[in-house]
Amino acid sequence: MGAVLGSLAFIMAFGSIWLTAEALRRVDSKGDALIKPYVRDIKARLADNRMLLAELDSRLVSIERQVEVLKSDHQGASDLAEQVDVVRYGLDQARSFKPSNVYNA
Repeated sequence: MGAVLGSLAFIMAFGSIWLTAEALRRVDSKGDALIKPYVRDIKARLADNRMLLAELDSRLVSIERQVEVLKSDHQGASDLAEQVDVVRYGLDQARSFKPSNVYNA
């Protein structure tokens, strides 16, 4: 009698494990079906954001190049301004020159 009850309890234990595993599988599949549309939407938004970030990065690189060109142009302009100041000083000196009437022999 004990062997029959033991084997029956053993079968019932395996049956309950099987039923629990089946219930969990069904719950997981329903949960995945509920979550997949949201995950798909999030993945699409992430892809859009990555694309926008790549575009912004390329635009930033372009702007940095333009700033470097402007910096070099500004430096050239400041060098040119210094040269103009030197030339103006020389012209002012030349204009203020008055020859003397004294001759050295």
